[in-house]
Amino acid sequence: MYENIGELLTFEEVQDPSTLISYESMHKFMSAKRSIRGFKKKKVLKAVLEKVLDTMKYAPTGANIRTLRCTIISDNDKIKKLSEVVMDAIIASSNPRYSENFIKAKEHGIDTIFYNAPHVMILHSRNPGDAMNSTIALTHGMLCAQTLGLGSCWIWLAHGVLSSNKEIREKLTGIHGNIWGVIIIGYPTQIYYRVPPRPDIKTKGLNELE
Repeated sequence: MYENIGELLTFEEVQDPSTLISYESMHKFMSAKRSIRGFKKKKVLKAVLEKVLDTMKYAPTGANIRTLRCTIISDNDKIKKLSEVVMDAIIASSNPRYSENFIKAKEHGIDTIFYNAPHVMILHSRNPGDAMNSTIALTHGMLCAQTLGLGSCWIWLAHGVLSSNKEIREKLTGIHGNIWGVIIIGYPTQIYYRVPPRPDIKTKGLNELE
């Protein structure tokens, strides 16, 4: 069914993953995940990005169907061009929430789409079920990236334009099929000292438990 199902992976802790990391450490690590919008100009080495992708491939998928594909754009000129085209598409849509700010950003040469990130990662496929699968895979990837000293951010505006505009999608990214997720990734310049407060998830049935 698959061209390459990968190698069998085993390690002692696989029998009891709870021995790998404590809840307290895991909770702090995941709570510390922030959306990064400031990056160093330094490119990420291929071997480092391969580690991110290797973690992403272990993300669960519906019915264990694995049809996701990944395109990474690392050329600065291509990223800049794609950012400009995305901004133009949003401005043309006359969405008042974004248009005015994007017009001002373009006038000042500010990249408000990819934030001058060194890499843009796009997940895509022709499988409609990958809409959810890609979200899980990219979450795995962004958390893995954090262990490697990398920052990342989900770019919904680029996702929206690439999903809806076939011409832009095929001409600038060479992707044929559905776009399921777009993130930027690189070495962050931003440092955070606090975790922002988050509201509790409204839950029914919890109080019935001991």
